[in-house]
Amino acid sequence: MAESKPKQPWMVNLSTFVAVCGSLAFGSCPGYSSPAQAAIRNDLFLTIAEFSLFGSLLTFGAMIGAITSGPIPDLVGRKGAMRVSSAFCVVGWLAIFFAKGVVALDLGRLATGYGMGAFSYVLSPSRQVPKLIFLLVVQLRSTLLLILEILC
Repeated sequence: MAESKPKQPWMVNLSTFVAVCGSLAFGSCPGYSSPAQAAIRNDLFLTIAEFSLFGSLLTFGAMIGAITSGPIPDLVGRKGAMRVSSAFCVVGWLAIFFAKGVVALDLGRLATGYGMGAFSYVLSPSRQVPKLIFLLVVQLRSTLLLILEILC
């Protein structure tokens, strides 16, 4: 008879914490560009129309990410899907940070939006996660989103 692995509740709690940290990127991304609008426009010499496109690309990327994120966990698993989502967010933030023109800025915003949309699908209930922990994650995500959007 095979031995069963001892349950490690700290691993479930750590994984839950890491998953909720994705809400940090999710909440700070839409909120940071409004107070930084003048600086972004001055640094990159953007018109109001170009900056408006920059703001809209986040929503467009999130929409594409949410639509296409269904098969990703089936292909690479839930953890792999979180890695893919995180990679898009990191690449997007780096593109925005190092942008010298409007194209890099817009591609970074689109990638960040895609990562946000894909991440919103990945964190869904499963059989391995206790119901109480999942409910706490959902509440914590919502709270983090609200707090970060208010602060930014």
